[in-house]
Amino acid sequence: MNYQKQNLRKDLNGLRFISIVAVILYHSKISFFNSGFIGVDIFFVLSGFFITQILLNQNKSNNLEIFFFLNKRFRRILPALIFVIIISSFAIYFFLYEPEHTRVTKDSLLYSSIFFSNYYFYQYFGDYFVRSSDYITYFHTWSLSIEIQFYIFFAFFYLTIFKIKILFENIKLIILIFLIFSLICTQMGANFTLNFPFIEKKQSLYFFNQPWWASFYFPLSRMWQFLFGSYAALILFREDFITKKNYSYISLVGIFLIFLSFFVLNKINTHPSLLTLVPVLGTYLIIVYNNNNTTLSKILGSNFFNKGGILSYSAYLIHYPLFVIFKINFPNQFNIILVPLILITFLFSFFTWKFIENPFRDFKKVNNKKFLLFLIISYLIIFLILNIFQNFKHTKLNDYNNIYEKFNLNLEKQISERKEYFENNSYRVKFNKDYIDKSKVNFENDKKLNVLVIGNSHGEDFFSLLDQNKDLFDDIETRFLRVQLSVFLSEGKDSEKLEYILNDELFRRADIIIVSTNFRVYGNYSKDFLALNNINSIVTSYKKKLLLTSNSPFFRNYRSPVLDIVFRHPKIKLSEKKINKELFNLIDKKKLEFNKKLEVFSKKNNIDFINKINFLCDTKNETCDAFDENGNITIMDSYHYTLQGAKFFGQKLYDKKMISF
Repeated sequence: MNYQKQNLRKDLNGLRFISIVAVILYHSKISFFNSGFIGVDIFFVLSGFFITQILLNQNKSNNLEIFFFLNKRFRRILPALIFVIIISSFAIYFFLYEPEHTRVTKDSLLYSSIFFSNYYFYQYFGDYFVRSSDYITYFHTWSLSIEIQFYIFFAFFYLTIFKIKILFENIKLIILIFLIFSLICTQMGANFTLNFPFIEKKQSLYFFNQPWWASFYFPLSRMWQFLFGSYAALILFREDFITKKNYSYISLVGIFLIFLSFFVLNKINTHPSLLTLVPVLGTYLIIVYNNNNTTLSKILGSNFFNKGGILSYSAYLIHYPLFVIFKINFPNQFNIILVPLILITFLFSFFTWKFIENPFRDFKKVNNKKFLLFLIISYLIIFLILNIFQNFKHTKLNDYNNIYEKFNLNLEKQISERKEYFENNSYRVKFNKDYIDKSKVNFENDKKLNVLVIGNSHGEDFFSLLDQNKDLFDDIETRFLRVQLSVFLSEGKDSEKLEYILNDELFRRADIIIVSTNFRVYGNYSKDFLALNNINSIVTSYKKKLLLTSNSPFFRNYRSPVLDIVFRHPKIKLSEKKINKELFNLIDKKKLEFNKKLEVFSKKNNIDFINKINFLCDTKNETCDAFDENGNITIMDSYHYTLQGAKFFGQKLYDKKMISF
C-alpha cells in the first residue's frame, strides 16, 4: 500500500466525529450513553496512528527533527486549547459560587495550561468514576495532558529507534512488547505477587483492583491504546498485503466492535481494562483494513461525518466548559436545552477551527516568531487570570446566614463534629501497614440485642444513625468495625485481619451483623460484593442474624451537594422544598442500579435488606431531605451524612419501620 496516500483519511475523520459525539453525550449524563467515555480511547488510538505516521514519513525523507515535529504538534493542540481556556475563564468568573469551587477552578486552569491536569485530577478526585465533576470547567483536559505527554514521549522514543539499526529492524516487536506490558499493568498489575504462584489466590481478573500507577488518569494505562494506533501505522507503512487481497470486510467487524463496546461497557466501570480492547481493537481494524471502496468508508468519509471530524477537536474543547456553565445555572433544565447546546458547541467549533486552528497550522500565516509571541502573551494572560481567581472574594457568602436564617449552613463545623464523634467512639488496631477501626467499648448489656455494623465509612454512618437514636432503638446496643469487606475472602495479608475479627469480642458477642458499605464493580472495593457469600456463610455458622444495606445514593457534585445548590443561586432565595427537589435531581441514577444486585442477593439468601434511598428520600415526590427539623444540613458530601443528618435519618428509619431486630 502506498503509505503517502494514507495521510488524508476521511473515514478516520468520520470516526473522530462518532467519538466526539459519544463523549459529549456521556458528559450530558444521559443514562443511555453511560459508556460514551470510550470515545477518548478511540481518540488515543487514532492519535497513536497519526503521530507514528508523521514520524515514519519524516524519517523516510531523512527529515526527522524533534523540534519540527513537536512544533507542528503544539501548533495543532495549543492555540485552540489556550483560546478556549482563556475565553471560558472569563465566562466562568461570573459563576464562581464559593471558595472551594474557585480554588479548584483556578488549580485546574493552571495544570491544564502546563499539561499536568491528569495528575491534578487524580490527586483531587481519585477515581474518575467515583467523584463527580459537573462544575469543574477544565476537567476534560486530563486527556489532552496525556496527549501532549505522549507527543513528547513518542518523539524521543522513535528518534532512538530510528537511529539504532537493530531496533529499527525489530520495531514492530518492540511496539508489541511495550503494548502488552502496558496492558498487563493496566488490567492485572494488582493481581500479581512476588511469591509463588505469583498470582493472588482467588483473585478475579475481571473485577480487579487497578494499581494507582496504571489507573485511569495515568499514561501507563493509556500507552497500549496509543501503541495500537502506532502498530497500525507500521503495518500500513511496511506491508502491502491489504492491497493484494481484499480484506476490507474486516473493517465492518471493527465498526461492529466499537458499537458493541457502547453496550458491553455500559454498566461496567473497570476502565481502562481488558474490556477496553473491544473499542480499541475495533478502531485498529478500521484503520488497517478500511479502504475507499467500502460502504463503511463512504459513510464515515461522507461530507457530514468528515466535517464533523474536522471540528471534533474544537468541539471537545468547547463542549465541557459550555456544559458546566449551564449546569451551574440550569441544573434541572439541562436535559431540555441539551440539543441546542450541542448545536451551539459545533457552531462555536467551526469558528475556532476556521480562525484559530487553521491559521496556526499554516507556517506562512503564523511563523515561529509569531507563534512564540502568541504563547508568551497567552501565558501572561493565564497568569493574570490565576491571580484574579486567587484574589476573588466571595462577599455574598457572608449574607447567606441572614438570607437562610432558619438553616445552619456552617457545614465545616458539622464535619468537625462528625470527625470528633468517631474519634471519641473508636480506636485503631494496626496490622503492618494496614488497620481496622473499631468501637472503643465492647457490648455491656446482655439483656439487649447486640448489633455490630461492619463496613467502611458508610458503615460508620449507619452505626451513627442507630447509636444517636438509642431512645428509639432501646432494645439494642450498637457497635461498629470499620474494615473493607474483602478481608472476608481471607486472601494474603487479610487472613490475619479476618482471624482478629472472628476472635474479637465485638464479633463473638454480636447477635446481629449489619453489613453497610459502598459496593462497587471496580477499584479498592470491587471485591466487597464477592465477599458477601463468605460473610453470609461465616455469620450463619456463628448462628448470628445478617442484615444488608444498599449503597447510599450518590449526589453528583464536587463537594457538598446542599451547599452547591444554595450557593449556585445567589440571586434567589430557595425554599426548602426547592432545595430538596434539586438534591434529588443530583442523584446519579446509574449508581443506584447496583442496589438491584444487592437486593437479588438478599432475597436469594433470605437476608433482610434495607434500601437507604427509602429513608433518605421520597422517591414518589422526588425529593431528598437536605435539612433536619432544626435546619442542620443532613448530607455532608456525595455519599455521607452529617451527625445531625444521621440522627434525623435514624428517626425516619424507625418511623417507617424499615428495620426489625
